Amino acid sequence: MLCNFMINLGMLMIYNGMIKNELMKAVAMISTVFVFAFVGFEHSVANTVLFTIQAFQGGLEWGLALGNLAIVLAGNMVGGGLLIGWYYAYANDDTRHLRKRSASIGA
Repeated sequence: MLCNFMINLGMLMIYNGMIKNELMKAVAMISTVFVFAFVGFEHSVANTVLFTIQAFQGGLEWGLALGNLAIVLAGNMVGGGLLIGWYYAYANDDTRHLRKRSASIGA
């Protein structure tokens, strides 16, 4: 869950215009990826690659691997979809802005 949250947080800083310098954009993205990798957060795409390598070597337990992928995929969806999606829904809520605007016009 926190892996996808970290990556989306880095992208959020870049795409919302909080960071203007191109070098600092690259540093922000690299640092967020570094943080989630260093802390040991699991990501379904990275795990898929690791499990494929292990399967080619003949030592993969398919049930455990698929169970891990299911749990990590659900966590990634919560982290990226719900946590970051909730922020985007809140930030882009036109009705909230319209209510403030109509309140200031009516006053």
